[in-house]
Amino acid sequence: MIRARLLVCIAGALGVTPRLAAQSPRLESRVPAPVLTAVTPIIDSARAAGLPIAPLEQKVLEGVTKQADPSRIAAAVRRLAGELAVARAALGERATVRELVAGAGALRAGLTRGDLAGVRTARGDHDVAVALEVATDLISCGVPTDTATGAVVSVLKTGASDRDLEQLRSGVERDVAGGMAAGVAASLRARVLGGSDATPPPKPH
Repeated sequence: MIRARLLVCIAGALGVTPRLAAQSPRLESRVPAPVLTAVTPIIDSARAAGLPIAPLEQKVLEGVTKQADPSRIAAAVRRLAGELAVARAALGERATVRELVAGAGALRAGLTRGDLAGVRTARGDHDVAVALEVATDLISCGVPTDTATGAVVSVLKTGASDRDLEQLRSGVERDVAGGMAAGVAASLRARVLGGSDATPPPKPH
């Protein structure tokens, strides 16, 4: 035991990161030792909680590419782990990695845990990744969060497919590019896709 501790101390003094039992091979050869030291406890905790590790590893690599300091990378990874945990709580234990990542992105865009749960309820047993991605993209286009969530949920309740959701997104993007208010465009497009008698937004010239 004493020898093992001595080896760890020597490795630290030489700037060499000792191999941890749960450490990711994906990061070992690509991440500086100070960053690895900062993020490994976070990733280990996420792994123990049953959260997907790949998105966290990708976040680390993005931070290293941007040459961010270890503390900032660790903060970003910790935040993502928290978002993934909230997304899983809202979407259920059987949620896929893509659904959880989409849920984390939606939370970052302004949706709440309740919003995610509402999307899951409206979608039933089907995958909600595209629905959450579309809601996030609508918000990026300037659609208010409540309007974006409401538009997606209302379309889902009519049995809309992922293709229908993608049409909602592309339609709103075109309308906004043509000068229409984002919230109005989202509401009108959702009503049209939902089968209402609303007049489709005019095509921009």
